[in-house]
Amino acid sequence: MFGFFKKKKKKQEVEEKYFFVNVEIPTVLSPIDDRADAEDIIEGFLSESGLGMVDGGGTFMSDDGQPVSCQITILLNELNIKHFAQLAEFIKDNVALPKGSKLVAERDNYYSDEELKDFEDIELN
Repeated sequence: MFGFFKKKKKKQEVEEKYFFVNVEIPTVLSPIDDRADAEDIIEGFLSESGLGMVDGGGTFMSDDGQPVSCQITILLNELNIKHFAQLAEFIKDNVALPKGSKLVAERDNYYSDEELKDFEDIELN
């Protein structure tokens, strides 16, 4: 009886891992129109291909409160260089982004530097 409860608790503690990827955009896109449109296009591809999902986006502000850049955060279902490159190729071909935009593998606590060594930033235009 007590073993059953231990197993159940342990199962609840397991977190699902995603591979976080960011589309970094050097200029500010309107969050209501341009960035939302880009997010929708990327989400459609990720959903159809089963590779992951869009987690959201954000705008970076300067110290004086001016918007300077934005990003779209993507959760890929697995750490896979082929899927990373496939996503970059899709974005290059289907999403109009300003010069200097890139796809970046987020360095987080889930993956070691060794696991991420092949994931270099990919220019998107």
